[in-house]
Amino acid sequence: MVTGVENASRDIILFFDADVSGIEAKHFDQLIKPLIDKENEADMVLGSPSETLIDYRVNPFKSLTGERAMYKKDIEPIVDNIRDIRFGVETYINLHFQAHRKRIKYTLLDGLTHPTKYDKVSAGKATKEFIDEGKEIAVTLLNNYDLITKRISNSFGEQSNTIKEKFKVLQNEINERIQVLLKNNG
Repeated sequence: MVTGVENASRDIILFFDADVSGIEAKHFDQLIKPLIDKENEADMVLGSPSETLIDYRVNPFKSLTGERAMYKKDIEPIVDNIRDIRFGVETYINLHFQAHRKRIKYTLLDGLTHPTKYDKVSAGKATKEFIDEGKEIAVTLLNNYDLITKRISNSFGEQSNTIKEKFKVLQNEINERIQVLLKNNG
């Protein structure tokens, strides 16, 4: 992944897992379009293969996908941080983007197939690999608590602003009603 970023000559970088199949031009478009369209929908787009173990709409792990697009300028600052991360790399990138208030969009890559570990190796080995990956992801999270706390702080800040806006609207409505009552009773 790092080698790809370091050698990329374009502004947008796309990543695909090596073991996906059914890649079509439309998948590239689905990942790139939200970055470059007029609405400027996203800073990173995460794509989920439609043919996988867990349905995209309910998959709690969809942010761990290898299929993604982002601007090179957004990933370059963290290249040294992700150089030695294996299975936690998606977690780190996601945390970094969230902590820096980058917009993330999810899209379903219809027709793209990602085999499960159970399709590739024995059940025992697949289970062990899932456990090992889970440990690496947990270590990535624990080693980057600063990004987590920044993300949480951002979330509270966003909610705080939302609450303030709701109070302003409510206050204006109350003031208008008071004015109407005073006018009618005065």
